[in-house]
Amino acid sequence: MIKDRAQKGMAARFCAAQGVVPYLEVVVRSSAALEDMPVDVTDVDVLGIEFGRRGLERRILFDCKTGKMSAINRALWAAGLKSYVKASEAFLILKKDAPYSHRLLANELGVHVHSEANFEKYAVSVSPNYLFGATYLANMDLWDYIPEISAKYGALSEIASLSNTYAAMESNGARGLRSLLGIFIKSAQELDPRKTEHLFVYANFLSAFSGFMTLAVVDLKNIFQFDMGQDDFEKTLRYYIWGGKDSYMMRRNLRLSIERAGAGGANVEVELPEWKRFVGIVRSFLDAPDALAQIPYLSKEIAFRCIEEKTREEADRHLSDLFKLNNRARQFLFLLNAYLVAAGAMPKEFKERYEEAVNASVSSSSTNHPGS
Repeated sequence: MIKDRAQKGMAARFCAAQGVVPYLEVVVRSSAALEDMPVDVTDVDVLGIEFGRRGLERRILFDCKTGKMSAINRALWAAGLKSYVKASEAFLILKKDAPYSHRLLANELGVHVHSEANFEKYAVSVSPNYLFGATYLANMDLWDYIPEISAKYGALSEIASLSNTYAAMESNGARGLRSLLGIFIKSAQELDPRKTEHLFVYANFLSAFSGFMTLAVVDLKNIFQFDMGQDDFEKTLRYYIWGGKDSYMMRRNLRLSIERAGAGGANVEVELPEWKRFVGIVRSFLDAPDALAQIPYLSKEIAFRCIEEKTREEADRHLSDLFKLNNRARQFLFLLNAYLVAAGAMPKEFKERYEEAVNASVSSSSTNHPGS
């Protein structure tokens, strides 16, 4: 059960009002693990990720506290955490107003201190969309499903949790794509298209995957020759995905050595699954990276819409408007969906089920609900 629910709902709503992707209770770990088992350092109450033409535009950290620690002490702590997670700014949301001098000092550290009441007014001044609550992402009851599904379906726990933690902390597109795909293909066939909870997990994963794809495509657009041939394009993309030619060749040679020794070698990956299809969708995304940058947010809204028992008119209208403003959004969602279903060797029904969820969001039809 999520704590400080009202404040976290405000933070998620503030993110959604600006098209920023919110992640709740993001686990923070050391950059280098020194124990056999992962050790959590702390967690971020809400971390907002904004994607755009430069890839990762900004990270926004939210610390939501109803306890009795003084505002300035909490702000100093939030400033340190902001620095560690490389956030551009932080918000501290408290029950009551803090002294002006404390707020001024915190502001100098990039931490904005607000009471709940003042934050709501501030949020409306930043984005009038906040006033309408036109989002599914501010419903804390829906966020509760992530740990619940992880506990209920053990085989999906890694997909569900990493989509909300690793995806928020990793800023390298190529590494993110490799890592998420590695987790996904191990568990993809456990996803059942008949279960709405599984559709929620999948759509949330697609949001995380599209975030890393956005980062990668921005990198690639800045380094590729637009007139390069298919062979050069594919070779350069392969080296980029694996962290450079030396890294790729080392992995390939390691696999060949293991195979020659008769020890298999299947565990040493040297190619992403469905490689030709992957190359094709990357080439498509390079034509419109700005349109791709909106996909992580749209897919997360779609995921939460899937699990909501009753659709919300304002949220649906807002989703429909966003699709009207981005004429490549549905195409890009379908391309990502088709790739992931093929990469995970998933049933065709799952591809169709996600397409239905997207189409329902585009049309804003409250009667056409993917969870029904």
